[in-house]
Amino acid sequence: MPSSDLPPLPPLVAYRHRPAWLRAWWLTDLGVWLADIYWADSRPEPDTLDNRMFIVERRVPAEEVARVDGQDYSRVPRRHT
Repeated sequence: MPSSDLPPLPPLVAYRHRPAWLRAWWLTDLGVWLADIYWADSRPEPDTLDNRMFIVERRVPAEEVARVDGQDYSRVPRRHT
């Protein structure tokens, strides 16, 4: 598949010392901004050398994520809960 056929990746943010992709900003009824983020992680399987990859998804307070220099956040959706 040509790279031009792939959808664009969301921009990266930093969350608890790890990179994560920013899916959306959410504004709550109380005026608090939240961030929908996700990242890939691995879980070692007991008694094996096999690491299983999985996706972790979280909605966290926006102040817990930090923007990464060089990322374009202009296309990140802003939603209301």
